Amino acid sequence: MMRGTSLQDMVKSFSSDEFAEMMSKNDEGEVKVKKKTAIPKGAPMPKKVPVKKEQFETTGSNEEMIPLSEHNEKMKKQETKYEKLEKKYKDLSETNKGNKSELAKVTKALDTEKERKEEAERKATELGKKYADATDEIKDLKKAIEKNDNSDVIKEKEDEIARLNRILKEKESKLKEKEEQIKSLEEERDSLDSNNKQLMEEIESLKKEDVVKAEIDQSPIITRISATEFQSLSFNSARYRVFLSRDCRFMTFKADIMGSATCKNGTIMLPTLANFIPFTEKKDYGVQLTANGEMLIYL
Repeated sequence: MMRGTSLQDMVKSFSSDEFAEMMSKNDEGEVKVKKKTAIPKGAPMPKKVPVKKEQFETTGSNEEMIPLSEHNEKMKKQETKYEKLEKKYKDLSETNKGNKSELAKVTKALDTEKERKEEAERKATELGKKYADATDEIKDLKKAIEKNDNSDVIKEKEDEIARLNRILKEKESKLKEKEEQIKSLEEERDSLDSNNKQLMEEIESLKKEDVVKAEIDQSPIITRISATEFQSLSFNSARYRVFLSRDCRFMTFKADIMGSATCKNGTIMLPTLANFIPFTEKKDYGVQLTANGEMLIYL
């Protein structure tokens, strides 16, 4: 930002009498206007009143700034957006926990059913072997019938085969049910896996959106608290160099040990500020940091 004419130069442009009238104040800070006194002819000229260095200077910048109302509105929208995202983040996190727990249960049930399926397959294999052995035995018995009458033994074996066949069909039916149940569990597991991945992606996206809140929290604010005072958490130096634009639309603050404005407990005192910018009520100003480290506000 280019600097304009300093307030000190502006004061020097007045006559000695006019300056004395402006700066003459009583103990209560009220200005007393002195009447001009004619100087007798031949009398020595009065000494010039020393000009006290002003506590801030002006700059000639007419740079356009975003109005404070627009700045505050933008910040309010960002905060609202963040609150919604934060709520969604919490809801998704809770849902994700429930899905993980359900996924663990389904995976355990799936492993159990697989074990049962393997046991059913083992028993079915044993029954199939018994069935084959019994069939071979019947064949042998039928051959023996031709030589001897063993009809009772054959019937007993046939009954045993029928019983084994019935059991085998029951096992096959249960095995089919287990396979369908396993397939359903696998589909449920795949669905939970997909939902879990989607939730993780949304959570990562919300973590990135958290930067919005960080940017809002880091945005400094300068508050005019009285006719002669500005206050901010960003004011942490003992002295500042303060500049005011020629059209009184902008001000800049920069920490400087040679600065004319003093700062105490985050408050900068500017005794003559009200002469240039009247004070009506306490007001916050959004701050823009310039390239050279100055804090710029739009008045």
